[in-house]
Amino acid sequence: SIVVSAGSTLVLAAAGAADPDMFPQGVVAPGATPAVGVLWDFYVRPNGSAAVVADTLNENTSAAIDIGGDYSLAFALTDGIQLAGGNDSVTLGGGFAGAAEFGVSAVQAVITDNSGTTVSDTQFTAGLGSNIQLSAASSAAGSAGVAVANGTPTPLLIFAWTWATNGAGTLTLTSGGPPELIDVQCNSSGIFTVTLTATEQHTGTNVSHSTHTTIHV
Repeated sequence: SIVVSAGSTLVLAAAGAADPDMFPQGVVAPGATPAVGVLWDFYVRPNGSAAVVADTLNENTSAAIDIGGDYSLAFALTDGIQLAGGNDSVTLGGGFAGAAEFGVSAVQAVITDNSGTTVSDTQFTAGLGSNIQLSAASSAAGSAGVAVANGTPTPLLIFAWTWATNGAGTLTLTSGGPPELIDVQCNSSGIFTVTLTATEQHTGTNVSHSTHTTIHV
């Protein structure tokens, strides 16, 4: 299994795949008939994902990972009669010989506001002197961002909150208690960008993803 950031594009390459006996397809003429047939496909995606493989029948292709969570990708190879491993049929995700399967976990930072509404990559208005609590609890990294001890899953994402503005105003960010919460005190007028970075460290890869929300005070 590999860990990537949401929005990443996977490069898929199987150019080394071959059929030693060249039967039954073979190569009858340059560029005419491929020695082997290939199939790439996602058989597991997170709810809400629209991830697809760009060209499922090409040895070398790519796949776009859109949101955080766990994905499973399968690759099957056939010489026209048998799939790799000897089967003549395969159900992707079934664990049958003929399909190589690997997992992908994607890290995604997601910001929600007081009402639980997702405000990542959006703008909203807050009153002067108001207090807003932003949450990173909807962020995800699939199984790569969770450890299970004694049957209890524990999130292992690390969150960092920052703010910036092109004006002279200031925001005050203070911990909201749990590490995924931040309290934003809007003490001066201006346009502010609050950025959340979620980092997955469970696998030792330190993969991060950032998102932001814009607050007009």
